[in-house]
Amino acid sequence: TPSTTSVCNGSVATLTATGGKVTSSTSLSSGTVNLAIPDNSSTGISQVLAVSGIPAGATVTKVDVNFNINHAWLNDVEVALRAPNGKYIILVADKGPAGAGSYVSTVITSDNNAAALTSTATPITGTYKANALTTGVIGSFGSDLTATFSDLFTTANGNWTVIAYDDASSDTGTLVSCSITVSYESDGAPVWSPVTGLYTDA
Repeated sequence: TPSTTSVCNGSVATLTATGGKVTSSTSLSSGTVNLAIPDNSSTGISQVLAVSGIPAGATVTKVDVNFNINHAWLNDVEVALRAPNGKYIILVADKGPAGAGSYVSTVITSDNNAAALTSTATPITGTYKANALTTGVIGSFGSDLTATFSDLFTTANGNWTVIAYDDASSDTGTLVSCSITVSYESDGAPVWSPVTGLYTDA
């Protein structure tokens, strides 16, 4: 496409538009909260991450949840994410050793190309796709529990809630901290070429 063009009356010139979409993300952290995870509880402990500022009409493309948990019997731990639209997904369940252990800066991503979490070692760190179980978990989710992470994407702004559970008796732990990153695509202004002599009403 030339940088300039001449158009005579009655003739046609080709204009090329590029861009028009903007990719961005927003992150929110709880900071250190040290919330006690109740023993053998279907309620668990919740930490709300109130996301705001994502443009209306934006399309969520990915969600990453980072958390730190210490537990006397790490294999008892289950972690769920509740989206602003009311849908839940199980991030991790029954992983790590049958004994004391921790999740350290562990990231669970909606990117299904990430590795599955199979470790029985501790600490558990790195980035993994969600376990996405729909049965055999301690929390009560009803029909709002899904195995498809993108089911949580329909409402970007609002309360994203990380919920940590202990699913057996005699051992407890602590949700030290958590954070979320919501990646999205929104409409942006297209860039026209060539622009010389192009009429605008600006």
